Amino acid sequence: MKKLIKILPTKLFKSQKKRSITRSENPSFGSSITTSSSSSSNTVLPNTTTQLKEELSAILTRVGSDPLSEEELILLLNEVDVNGDATAFGPPLCEGELRDAFDFFDVDHNGKITAEELFNVFKMIGDSRCTLEDCRRMIRGVDKNGDGPILDKITTVVVLWKKNAIPRRTHKERAQPQARKKFGLLEKHKDYVVRAKAFHKKEQALQKLKEKAAFRNPDEFYFKMVKSKTVDGVHRLESQANKYTQEELMLMKTQDIGYILQKVQSEKKKIEKLTAMLHSLDNQPSNKRVYYAEDREEAEELASKASERSNLAASENLPSSIRRRTATSYRELEARKSRVRDLEKLYMDMAMQKELQKSGRKRKLREEELVNPTSKPVYKWRQERKR
Repeated sequence: MKKLIKILPTKLFKSQKKRSITRSENPSFGSSITTSSSSSSNTVLPNTTTQLKEELSAILTRVGSDPLSEEELILLLNEVDVNGDATAFGPPLCEGELRDAFDFFDVDHNGKITAEELFNVFKMIGDSRCTLEDCRRMIRGVDKNGDGPILDKITTVVVLWKKNAIPRRTHKERAQPQARKKFGLLEKHKDYVVRAKAFHKKEQALQKLKEKAAFRNPDEFYFKMVKSKTVDGVHRLESQANKYTQEELMLMKTQDIGYILQKVQSEKKKIEKLTAMLHSLDNQPSNKRVYYAEDREEAEELASKASERSNLAASENLPSSIRRRTATSYRELEARKSRVRDLEKLYMDMAMQKELQKSGRKRKLREEELVNPTSKPVYKWRQERKR
């Protein structure tokens, strides 16, 4: 009976979009499915197929499924009728198989199937939308006299499920892509198309890489081909000792000096702007009072008290936010002044290197020849008359 559970289409018992389909329901659940294959022919005739689809649609509607489309009914019939000769819809093979199927529903083995037992079967197959009231409605549709559905009343349904459990070859199938599981199991062909396109795309990429590797010239390479050569199969770069001429070096040095000089001038302008904004805080108010002290110590004490009193009076009137911004501006001013000093030193060093590269006789002065000793080297050029 585990095979029957796998065959049962769980999706049919869930809500789907309404389809425009014309169907004819039989007045009772015991539709004559067993008589649909009474012919001895080995092929399913068109009228037989139509009758089977109508009866299958009526059965699925009875058990609570929404109306199915023409393609879905044909798919279900093909799943049951493996050989295509309609023999799967004939009478049961033996009484034992029907008894096994009935015992699967009849849990307490009292010879009857109740709505509670049918509800447990629906929960087992994963249909969480079917309620106990739905099961009672289905039981009432089958059981006309009210004594509970017994073996002969469910013969047709059991035959439809039991015949599909015939042992057959197991075909290995790839799992459905995660992004397409929301479309259901009836989209297998489109799933195959998606997998096939992805596979062929990777296959073509590998084929192009193989062709590229096959036609590759070992003596050619992409980077630094002119400036290198192959030695014993290994790429060796040429010597870069004299990469630039003297004129090129002078030009690069000049460009660097120009950039440094531009940054120095820019920083000096910013310093002037900050100084102009903060100049009023630097100027101390002039003291209009005159104090006479006996000695120098008393004069210094009076001067310190006056400065503290003026600073305290000025700072008490300012809000804390203004004081914080003022302190930040002073720190920025000091940082920019330090940056200008460093850039000026760098500019002097680069200017010295540029002058040393020029032509002309020069020599480095010794320490005893220096008037103002310094840590930097000092050079002296020979005076030459210009023409």
